[in-house]
Amino acid sequence: MNPIGWGLVVGLGLAVLRHAVRPPAPSLSWALGTLRGPLDPTGPVGAVRRRSGSFWRPDPTDLAVTGIAEARFVAGVMTTCAGVFGVLVLWAVLSATFGSPVSGSVLVLGGAAGGAVALALPGAALRRRARQRRLAFGHALSTFLDLVSVLLAGGAGIET
Repeated sequence: MNPIGWGLVVGLGLAVLRHAVRPPAPSLSWALGTLRGPLDPTGPVGAVRRRSGSFWRPDPTDLAVTGIAEARFVAGVMTTCAGVFGVLVLWAVLSATFGSPVSGSVLVLGGAAGGAVALALPGAALRRRARQRRLAFGHALSTFLDLVSVLLAGGAGIET
């Protein structure tokens, strides 16, 4: 691959990485919609609010529920991307060493696909873990409320 092609690939990779770390600002209509008070989660603005956590940037509520700092999450994404890049480099070196070198286009396409997967996997894992923690909290809260209602029905005061 010529230097212009490599420059294009590196530039596109840096652009995707910048968008992953610092996504564009939300639109004015979305920001004003969030200031109007509680939203109907099934309405159009609620749908935009639910989708604010994308593959590239997690939902802040998911981070809060799981107790993971955003910097730690981004570090995990970068580590996953570096691991995918390392596997591609290892594959290219081993295939060239043992006699059947891989073409540059296959490496670029593999890098793009692997990068997309590496950027999406940590976000999916975070959403799954947050969903599990929310479910566990719901079960614990319902059990607590059942116990309180049994105690109150049995004559215990609210101070116990």
